[in-house]
Amino acid sequence: MTLYRPFRRCVPILAAHTLSLVGAGCRVHAEATVHNPEATAHAPQGTGDSVTPLPVRIRDSLFTLALAEATVRYLDSLPRGADQWVRPRLYEIPVEGTCVSEEHVICGFYYLLGVAPNREGLSGAFNLGWLGQITHIEWLPRSTKDIDFGRLRLTVTNYPSWVFKSEPSIRKIQKRFEVQVSVDTMIVKQIP
Repeated sequence: MTLYRPFRRCVPILAAHTLSLVGAGCRVHAEATVHNPEATAHAPQGTGDSVTPLPVRIRDSLFTLALAEATVRYLDSLPRGADQWVRPRLYEIPVEGTCVSEEHVICGFYYLLGVAPNREGLSGAFNLGWLGQITHIEWLPRSTKDIDFGRLRLTVTNYPSWVFKSEPSIRKIQKRFEVQVSVDTMIVKQIP
């Protein structure tokens, strides 16, 4: 069983021309610099005037990749998803490699899971790391005992399906997991 703690409760602080994320248990490291110092000079200290963009370059590479490259899967749109206690979104960032001989193709995905409560409250995010591909996701019936969690069943394969078609000699490995997730905790248990 693996217990994940999210990077959450990160509070953005704008001081001078630097943005940083701080907070208790915050594992996100991001530094950014304002590219237009004149825009900050015309805005009230620490805030914008709500009509003037204040561009800040985000230097967190994983966050940047998620925004620029990821495909988003809204898991609450799956069957039984609307009845759950949480509303997760799965961000799938393609990872290119040479898993197929003499070709540069997508060999897997880097996964991030954003979780919002199904009521008011803070959200959380989890870095699931590099996986071949999550090939199947299904919701399990919600628990009336623990109203902060949603329960999912995942099937993960060591490579995306197109790799096996292009390279039949690669051994296909699949694992199944039962996942309990809330905005601040994720428990992953492998199942047969």
